[in-house]
Amino acid sequence: MVLGGDFRALACSFAFVAVTFIQSLTSSTIAASWQTNSFLKSINGSLYDFPFLVEGLNSVRAIGFKKDTTAQYQSFFNRIVLGLGIDDGAHRLKGLEGLDPEDFGTIAHESFHAFKANFIDQDPRFGAMKIWMKRRAEIVYGDLSESKRETALEEAYAVFIGDVISTRLNVQRILDRRPEMKCSIKQRMAESFWNIEWSSSVNGYYYRDGLGEYW
Repeated sequence: MVLGGDFRALACSFAFVAVTFIQSLTSSTIAASWQTNSFLKSINGSLYDFPFLVEGLNSVRAIGFKKDTTAQYQSFFNRIVLGLGIDDGAHRLKGLEGLDPEDFGTIAHESFHAFKANFIDQDPRFGAMKIWMKRRAEIVYGDLSESKRETALEEAYAVFIGDVISTRLNVQRILDRRPEMKCSIKQRMAESFWNIEWSSSVNGYYYRDGLGEYW
């Protein structure tokens, strides 16, 4: 019985090492500051210069890029992994001007996860916010098990943040591209898009890090 338990533990350890090694081959990572400087400079002083976005990115160990639609914050490695269209070809985030609104929203979404893990959950300065999120999760997702409530709430916030930021940037670019004489029509259209997005129903889902996440 003991030998069987030891064998299973050894097998799990080997699997974890193997998955980690495969991840290192399929996703390039370097020092995060080199990867984020251009992006952070492009939003400095803008409406998008949110503390959670800037500090969240600054707190991760590295950013990896894959040739697919991957978007994850991997808390075990303290790493953000992103997909096609977000890097500049040199394993760095594009500046704001080179990003699609949806890709910018994805960065904001994953940055919020990093901010939650590295500040709200760890920094005593955010202790009140941590308690508030725990209580809010009990209210909003009381039908889920205790281990899943906070994860679902965090995901709901991340989804909302990403969607709102994507819509805001999309609206801005619509207005910027139109001649002044047609601005009022486009403004009404933009306001309609914004109202729909702001009042949309956002639901979180629960997900925990597992070995499969790192493939």
